[in-house]
Amino acid sequence: MPPPRLPEFTRQSVIRSAFTLIELLVVIAIIAILIGLLLPAVQKVREAAARSKCQNNLKQLGIGLHAYHDTYNKLPEGQISRTNGIGDTPNWKVKIFPFIEQDAMYQAIYNTSSNPKMRYDPVLTLTRGKSFPTYHCPSSVLPQFYGDAGSGSTVYNYPSTGSFVQFGGNGQQIASYIGISGAYPDPAGRTERAATNIGYSQGLTDNGMLLMSESTSLVACSDGTSNTMMIGEQSGKVGQYDLRSRYHSPLGGANGYYAGTEVGPFTVNWMRTHTSGYLNGSHHDVYGNGTTSVRYVINYQSLSSGASQSYMLNGILNSAHTRGINTMFADGSVRFLNDSIAFSELAKICTRDDGLILADIP
Repeated sequence: MPPPRLPEFTRQSVIRSAFTLIELLVVIAIIAILIGLLLPAVQKVREAAARSKCQNNLKQLGIGLHAYHDTYNKLPEGQISRTNGIGDTPNWKVKIFPFIEQDAMYQAIYNTSSNPKMRYDPVLTLTRGKSFPTYHCPSSVLPQFYGDAGSGSTVYNYPSTGSFVQFGGNGQQIASYIGISGAYPDPAGRTERAATNIGYSQGLTDNGMLLMSESTSLVACSDGTSNTMMIGEQSGKVGQYDLRSRYHSPLGGANGYYAGTEVGPFTVNWMRTHTSGYLNGSHHDVYGNGTTSVRYVINYQSLSSGASQSYMLNGILNSAHTRGINTMFADGSVRFLNDSIAFSELAKICTRDDGLILADIP
């Protein structure tokens, strides 16, 4: 019997499986589409986390300010200027250090100088290059520091465009948050609550919660602490410029110059009533850090009177968040304010005692 015949080996008996070029391109296109759909979702999650951290920062600052108030029965001065040319004392951010777990730094600052009103040098020296996480919004893309944090050199021209100069801050951390000294002009039309005879077309008010060279209290907030903003966010750009409050010292106070013989406290009332003997011919030369008398809408994008340099007193509230800013109200609550709010309504929120209360804060 003959052996069984084996099947012939042919090319057709071997089948190879592989992607064609077209199939591979289709797969790549699908993956690219999925990544494109996923990235915005990831970015939204990141921004939500950053926004939550920002809100928690403000909550901690609110706890610090309330603890300060409980201890001293008043709020700290927003910033202080008491003498001609040497008023860069610590602003409210330093005053609440003991209540936000920065007591060691606070003690170092206040044990370095023998003059309680002259703390500029130790603030500048001891805090240069130091980062305080509570004062930084993680959504902000702006640098926390300008200048040389090691040698202490002052950088006043970083960056500059023509005659416009953005001041550096002397190597100190530039905070993402600013105290509210009120709204300008006063929403109730009270001229006695504003000083307009200040250089650089600035307007300074004392109708808010964190004031220039004076203190107020929660009791004085007759509009209600739940209706009055105490801290606002300032962590974005104005157009192409970084105008966050800083100048000589982001953690320092104001500087005031007066050509008369009297050395004044540079409160709003003092500047209103001292109408002669100005430096530079016709006005008080006052610049500050740490607070703003709100004069423009949220996320305003134009260089304007009182808000075109980092030392001016009408700094704009802004942020890197979408469509608004985080804020802390005088009752300690943290809220997100939409930048669609009209200035007339925003001004009421920034004023503690104008009797103009919003029924529904947006």
